[in-house]
Amino acid sequence: MIPPILLILMSLMPMTSSSHPNQEIKMLPALQQRTDVGYAKKTRDLHTTLSNPKVFSTLYPNTDVTCGYVIRYFFHTNIHFNAPTNHLISMDGRSFELNETTEIQLLTKEVVDLIGGMYFGSGEYGVFVEKCIRK
Repeated sequence: MIPPILLILMSLMPMTSSSHPNQEIKMLPALQQRTDVGYAKKTRDLHTTLSNPKVFSTLYPNTDVTCGYVIRYFFHTNIHFNAPTNHLISMDGRSFELNETTEIQLLTKEVVDLIGGMYFGSGEYGVFVEKCIRK
């Protein structure tokens, strides 16, 4: 298991910029890409109405990892801010509307459940549960 402090630091790293400290964050990139899929896109895109990336540093329930890390690392997903609606675009280009919530744990759970029900996402979900969910 990855040390919790390392996960928190890794999830916050792309949010800082020494060259532009006041620059608005528009997107947090996925922390890894799927290399074993036949799609041109190797990541998913979560578009959210939220504007503050720091909310993604909230711990995901029953884990020692942040919501941002769960989405970006285990589920290969970029997070885009200030969208008109919450929605997920899959690697094959399909768009899925999500509930309009500002509660980060609820939004993350909805994303995890949605991706976990997808063909490739089911394997990602299994890895996430095995490595992160407290027993």
